[in-house]
Order: sequence, then structure tokens, then C-alpha cells
Amino acid sequence: MKLRFILAVFMLFQLSCNNGKEENASNAISRKSTSNFSGTFSGLIPCADCPGIEITLSFNPDSSFTESMIYQERSSSFKDSGQWIIDGKIIKVRYNNKETFSRYFLIKSDSTIAWLDGDRKEIEGPLKDHYILKKK
Repeated sequence: MKLRFILAVFMLFQLSCNNGKEENASNAISRKSTSNFSGTFSGLIPCADCPGIEITLSFNPDSSFTESMIYQERSSSFKDSGQWIIDGKIIKVRYNNKETFSRYFLIKSDSTIAWLDGDRKEIEGPLKDHYILKKK
């Protein structure tokens, strides 16, 4: 019984040590990546029950971002903010009120990003061009 307890404690210790190292390395890479990328991107994305949603995303060099969404022909608009990191060519966005990343964008060029679907793939179909946001 003592041996099982000791093994369990040892395994938990190893897991906690490894997670910290991976997170620290990830944060260092993210800070390095985000310092080379910033800017404001905008576009008009499709809306199910209105002509479109005007979206503006501002990525700041300190890894913070702001988002503004204005629904056309409605009196609805939303503003939000949070943190972002770059993983390869994908921007991962985390809102301040959430613990996990909840939106993803593909860096297509210095002046365009593509809104990705839930599987982190580019949106396909006849409306795919509407999910490309351009740098202001």
C-alpha cells in the first residue's frame, strides 16, 4: 500500500514538473512570435439573419487583442478582448472570460488572415472569400 502511494506521488510530481517546463517554453516561443506580428484586420463576414457582420481585430505587440463586431441593419454590436499567440502560422485567440483558446486564424500573408473553422481548417464553399480579413 505504501509503495502505491509513493509511486502515485512520484508520478504526480513528474507530471507537474513536465507541464511547467512545456508551458514556460511555449510562453517563450509565443512572446517571440507575437512580437513580430501585430496590426488591425477587418472584413465583412457572413451572418445568418442579417446582411453581414463587420469585424475588426486589433492584435497588439504585447499579445493582447481587441475585437469589435457590428451587425449590419441591426442595433447590435459587441466588443471583446483577450490574449493571442502564434503557433506556426495559426493565431490562437483566447478571450478574457475564457480559459481555452476559442478562435483561430491562419496568417496568409503580411496583410491577410483567414478565419478558421472549428477544426482549424480554412472555410470552404462559395462564401470562403468572406472569411478573409485584410490589414488596415
